[in-house]
Amino acid sequence: MVPFQAEATLRGNTSNATLALSPESGIYRVGGAFQADILVNTRGQNVNAVAVFINYNASLFNVTIDSTGSIFPMDAGSSVSGGKISISRGITTYVNTSNGKVATLNIIGLSDTAPSSDNFTFDFTAGDANQSNVFLADQQGTPVLSGVYDAKYTLDGTPPANVSNFTATAGEGQISLSWINPSADFNGVTILRKTVSYPTSIIDGTVVYNSNGTSYVDTGLANGTTYYYTAFSRDIVLNYSSGAQLSAIPRD
Repeated sequence: MVPFQAEATLRGNTSNATLALSPESGIYRVGGAFQADILVNTRGQNVNAVAVFINYNASLFNVTIDSTGSIFPMDAGSSVSGGKISISRGITTYVNTSNGKVATLNIIGLSDTAPSSDNFTFDFTAGDANQSNVFLADQQGTPVLSGVYDAKYTLDGTPPANVSNFTATAGEGQISLSWINPSADFNGVTILRKTVSYPTSIIDGTVVYNSNGTSYVDTGLANGTTYYYTAFSRDIVLNYSSGAQLSAIPRD
């Protein structure tokens, strides 16, 4: 697991309109999908167009754009290419909002990263209509973007260590299991059971335990039958370890 990073900060100021990515930060599993909304706050002003340009590392993230639910229904051009997101949208009337959605970014993490600075950043210079901006519905298209909130997304594709000292004590129709959880990057353990072979994944077999303790008594078992267990430890974004295994036979 890579360390969680603090939320992103404001560039510019809030005297006029602002653009933001929401969430501004988060930790996500490599290979998993998450979404980030691009939001506009017009600060009480009537606007009718927006231009968004965001930079990111294409070797770490795969990004697509979804404009469903945008407060700007007209698409003047949207693309994702070479680590640059470009979105231009408008409306024939105007909008005045404190939290309006421009578009949603669908993001898939590709590789571990623990950024020390924001890694989804708006092209932005106050007053520059050729960069990210928000435009007044004043028949002149006056640019009024004064600040942006970039984003910092952490990706974790590294599973925790297996539990240690995984042991079984057989009894009458039951097996008592105990183990020691890893000391770092740990959120819980899932233990599965089978009667023909060791479970190989968290969907292979019967789940007998799914929490963060260190012992469990598996009851209602048949004496003389061999039971195979695998304990998979997991982290907060559901990376699972390779699994610790044991078998035992309940006896009279």
